[in-house]
Amino acid sequence: NPLLRTRRTLPGLPAETLCLNRVRMNGHQPSIVILIHWTDDFFRRRYLVHLLMSRWQAQGKTYRYRIVRGAVLPPFDHRRALHYSGPLDEDAMAAAARHFEGEHDFTTFAASSGGEDEDRDRETVRVIHSSQIVHEPGREEIAYVVRGRSFLRYMVRKIVGSLIEVGKGRLAPVDIPQLLEARDPGRSGPTVPPDGLYLVSLEYPDPTDSLASVPSRRSARSRS
Repeated sequence: NPLLRTRRTLPGLPAETLCLNRVRMNGHQPSIVILIHWTDDFFRRRYLVHLLMSRWQAQGKTYRYRIVRGAVLPPFDHRRALHYSGPLDEDAMAAAARHFEGEHDFTTFAASSGGEDEDRDRETVRVIHSSQIVHEPGREEIAYVVRGRSFLRYMVRKIVGSLIEVGKGRLAPVDIPQLLEARDPGRSGPTVPPDGLYLVSLEYPDPTDSLASVPSRRSARSRS
């Protein structure tokens, strides 16, 4: 039986959560799903098994993009984070990030699908549940964390590029709604490299809800 993996933004995109499906060929009936949750310690892994099709039943995704702010990029973060040590107005970036929440047409923040027909016919309205800049505790690092139902090609990376432009003072937080309304990909900030982008979690219908959050919820209960 073949294995199907959850659709990813890029073939080389790092993930904190991976879903693998083993399916039957007749009608793609779900057989078994193994969800692997990777913690910060590479050797600590948790496995969850459930009868579910991760690729088609995922109802939400959370991505995180890491930006290292220190003077020197730690060697173990090479190709795992964007390094920018210049000045950034992080409060302005946080304010701008909140403008992406809700239902919007994200044409401005989407890359081409590869063909004019596909670009013209694709649905570009997306719902973003949360969009925020967070400080990584104990690190000279910030991260953009976004949760939504689905995302367009390069959407998160173009949003991050625009937020960095806000941090540099080249854009203002109030410019974000105007960029969304413009529906012009040429007006967004630059597309940042994929190195700092991570798939953090996947969400599913009840009764599993969010399989990716189960390990963290169990850890929280064990500490309480």
